[in-house]
Amino acid sequence: MIHFLKFEIYFSIALTSLFLIGCDDKNDTPSESIKVNEFISDTMSDYYYWNEQIPKSGLNKASDPNDYFESLLYKPVDKWSFITDDYEGLMAHLSGTFTTNGMEFILSYTDNSKTKIFGIVEYCEKNSPAHNAGIQRGDLIYKINGEQLDVNNYQRLLMLPDYTLTLATRSINGDFTPLSPSINLNSIELDVDPVFLTKVFNYNGIKTGYLIYNSFIGDEDDAHLKSAFQYFKDNGVTELIIDLRYNSGGLVSSANLMCSMVLPASYSGQIMFNYTYNEDFTNYLKINEPDYLESQKQRIVATPTNLSLQRVFVLTTENTASASELVIYGLKSFINVVQIGSQTTGKYYASTTFQKEDEYTNWAIQPLFARLESKAQGIDYTQGLIPNIVKDDDLFTPLGDESELLLNTALNQIYGSYPTKALKKGRIANLQQLVGSKMKLHPEKFRMLIKNPIK
Repeated sequence: MIHFLKFEIYFSIALTSLFLIGCDDKNDTPSESIKVNEFISDTMSDYYYWNEQIPKSGLNKASDPNDYFESLLYKPVDKWSFITDDYEGLMAHLSGTFTTNGMEFILSYTDNSKTKIFGIVEYCEKNSPAHNAGIQRGDLIYKINGEQLDVNNYQRLLMLPDYTLTLATRSINGDFTPLSPSINLNSIELDVDPVFLTKVFNYNGIKTGYLIYNSFIGDEDDAHLKSAFQYFKDNGVTELIIDLRYNSGGLVSSANLMCSMVLPASYSGQIMFNYTYNEDFTNYLKINEPDYLESQKQRIVATPTNLSLQRVFVLTTENTASASELVIYGLKSFINVVQIGSQTTGKYYASTTFQKEDEYTNWAIQPLFARLESKAQGIDYTQGLIPNIVKDDDLFTPLGDESELLLNTALNQIYGSYPTKALKKGRIANLQQLVGSKMKLHPEKFRMLIKNPIK
């Protein structure tokens, strides 16, 4: 029997490795594991999007809950459902409060042997220890606590709450030179502002708004997001660039609000997104909760900050996922969307948190339980969204700088030719040399903003 629950729906890439690695080895007794696993089994049977694919037999309910949960997943598609024994940490993560040093980066192999690793800083959160220490976009991460990163130690080292960081430079032939002095970094509890940057470009009488938005966390009734669009409206922008290259998702309602504020108010009331569930849950809702099905349709809302645009430019990378992708294919149902950058992750499913509400309240699961579909229904659910204009992420120019490659490409699309300072000689060649064909990114596309590190 399905026990109906009201949901806080998230549409995001969960830092699965973070929560699994962060779980303590509690050595649960078989009876404790059975109780937790029965909760897992019942919840997944009712709500999991691929509940029909769950194995019917051969499952050991006395096994470790992490292993048991993993055994239920539909692996051909589901790369994102996860379990944690830190419910409070998960809730803080989803609300935008993290214990972190604030440094976000990508990892790459140093050479074709794929044993040594280095990092490239994408950005640092405002007012974080990393930001205050002067770490900048494009800095190369070489050592932690004096150890060079490799495939065996990088997770252990990077998830420490406090450490000494050694940056480096790299020569054309690939040799690293450590920089001195090293930097002491500590982790703090940080309330992250999802609006990383707002800016207005004014050229030939056309005003273009630029927004870097890094997480749909639904902060205080989306106050930061509304404030950003109010800033654009007050400045009379008629073109908009939304930078979602580092946004791995969040609340569907926040994504719907962003879309609504981009669109003309005349679209108000039209359906932007709709959910589909597994057959069992759908039939239950039709019979027992028909009003809920209707209430979950995401409709365009009229707000005082509607920009009433007919086109929008969106900057993406392989880290753009879930609610960010939702914004792109949702807006495409109504206006012209020009996507610039690289192909997105390809996650079109929503999740929600289920907690074990008894003496094991620390346990929670975050399974995929719904698929988000737009009005246009033209998505290839097997791959990420493909850009109209393919460009690499320019890691060696500050975000918001008019010569930064993705932003510069969008500005030139808007203005025909946008006057800017000369591109730094060899900058893109250096980027390709660092993370190009000879040095592939970590195969799991490891993107780490270290939150809630191991204590």
